[in-house]
Amino acid sequence: MRAIVLSIGVSLITLVGLHYIRLQLVHVHWLDRYLCYGYFVPFITIPYANLRLALKLDQVENKQTKRTARYKVLRYGLLTLYLGQILLVLSNDYHQLILESEIGPHNQLVFTYGIAFYPFNFLILAVLTCGLAIILIKGLANPNRAQIIIFFAAFGLVLIALTHYILGRSFLHNNELVVMACSLYLLFYEFGMRANLIPINRGYKAIFENSSVPMQIIDPDGSVYLASKHAQEFTPEFIEHCLKLNKPCELVDNLVHAAKIRGGIIVWQEDIRELKSLREDLRQSTRNLLRANRLLAKKHKTEAKTLLETERLSIFDNLDTLLSENLDKLNELILAYPDAEDQNLALGQILTLLCFIKRRSSFYLKELHLNPQSDDQQIESLDVQDLSTLFDELADFAQYVNVRVLNICNYQGALRIDYFTLLYDFFFAILALCSRLGGATMITQFEVKQDDFLLRFTPSIKPDIFDSPSGRTTARELFSETLLTAIKGFNGEVQLKHFDESIGISLSLPRGGRDV
Repeated sequence: MRAIVLSIGVSLITLVGLHYIRLQLVHVHWLDRYLCYGYFVPFITIPYANLRLALKLDQVENKQTKRTARYKVLRYGLLTLYLGQILLVLSNDYHQLILESEIGPHNQLVFTYGIAFYPFNFLILAVLTCGLAIILIKGLANPNRAQIIIFFAAFGLVLIALTHYILGRSFLHNNELVVMACSLYLLFYEFGMRANLIPINRGYKAIFENSSVPMQIIDPDGSVYLASKHAQEFTPEFIEHCLKLNKPCELVDNLVHAAKIRGGIIVWQEDIRELKSLREDLRQSTRNLLRANRLLAKKHKTEAKTLLETERLSIFDNLDTLLSENLDKLNELILAYPDAEDQNLALGQILTLLCFIKRRSSFYLKELHLNPQSDDQQIESLDVQDLSTLFDELADFAQYVNVRVLNICNYQGALRIDYFTLLYDFFFAILALCSRLGGATMITQFEVKQDDFLLRFTPSIKPDIFDSPSGRTTARELFSETLLTAIKGFNGEVQLKHFDESIGISLSLPRGGRDV
């Protein structure tokens, strides 16, 4: 829209300039002729620019409008008419349709109207009238009726003057027609802007004075040109400091912004009291959260320590239960040793039980992650070869109670400590069973079958030893309730098989572990 208004202003200036140049060159016929043709260029430009301005009045500046097919046809149609009229008048020397020129008395160039002169000017007036009608339709909602009347009065004067000139009955001298037309055009657009039919940027002073934002514009001399009611005065040194920092300056409860603009400096303030209050609230909340986190961390450490101590006490209680049962048995064996018929056998029983108590206590300490023989306190599993070694160790002592064992391990890998402990308990229970029956020779085999750990024993014991009047003996009659309960906790199973000259005892444990 600015470009359109600028083109109208340039056209008016061009018209006046051509007029005064022509007055000085009245004896140069060819130049006088083309200057006369040049009058028509701004006369044609102003109506088309006025119509283009009227079409854009209800469009938002810098916003892309919807380019419909009808809009494009209208736009390019007007452009074609405009360029066609310009070319028609500038090529008048070749067809003489607009003006016919001849040399009159006193060697002056005289123009008469050609055959296309009236239709040519009628089209110009039609375009001008169409633009006026569009402005009127779009400005019907304007409450300033009096200003609209003045606006159309000015336009009416332009139409009357041009019509009288075209009809050859002008009430002004020919030389004053251009000045008069340009003046009336200026009045026409000035009243249009005053009546708000043509939007303009004005009222900056009122905007600044009533703005809720503290802002001001300072001219190059340091004087305040425009300012709002809430704007604070600043020293030139402070403003210069803000410009050098190239960032907002904090002043008490405000942020002061300063930026150079064309013709001066703009300064505005931003109230940050609420932001400072929110920041202080955030800091206080952060401090409270940190304090609460420290308390929760202490509570968590205390609870974890308490839980750890509880677990240790539980393990020690279990260890005490195990030791008290075996220590009672050990005490009985020691007291009975002097009077034993076979002291070597009694000593073997004592040594075997001592070995078991020692290793069993060590397993408990490993479960507690307090293995005194290792710096690694995160032990969760042991190599299966260690289990085989411990079986051999226990088997060496079992020789003194007439039990001979051959251990075979067909599995390479690691075992969790809880598996380790249970298998060791079951192995000792088998040795104790064989010792009570007077001794035996057996083969122990450890392997993995499908998804189970399998520990097999084949002792040289007559099957009829296990027979009773009620039927064949079950595992519940051979092993303690504590051991069977532990096996059940792992979803394990104890099986007894009778052969012709021996029996078979096996323990299977699922590799998935105990139920949770």
